[in-house]
Amino acid sequence: MNTVSKVSRALAAAALATAGLFAGASAASAHTTTVDAVIQVNGEWKAYATLNTGTGILCVRAYHSVPGATAYASVVAGNGQHGAVLDRGGDSDRSCTQLYGYYHGQYATLFVEFINSAGQQTVKNVGFYY
Repeated sequence: MNTVSKVSRALAAAALATAGLFAGASAASAHTTTVDAVIQVNGEWKAYATLNTGTGILCVRAYHSVPGATAYASVVAGNGQHGAVLDRGGDSDRSCTQLYGYYHGQYATLFVEFINSAGQQTVKNVGFYY
């Protein structure tokens, strides 16, 4: 699957809507420069994403996966989605992108999605303040 599903977009929108409500419990410190999210299935890493809030570099990797598996990451903040990056499974490389148009001093959500080669989807959201 090469595109993000409508369900994924809806989940990202819901995460954005609730990020402010749960910021005290789930947000990383404003001084943290790295935000990470890991998707595990049966204890095995399947995808991870990392965002350096200082540089705006967002990376994602499909882990322990075969060709046909996909990992996707994006950052959703008050003024929309900022950058998206896709990594196809089957190798040991990660994919990265530079985020533009986001502003420090707001709540945001790091959205990560893993889709295995059979099309099964797993999603994780991490709220943070940057």
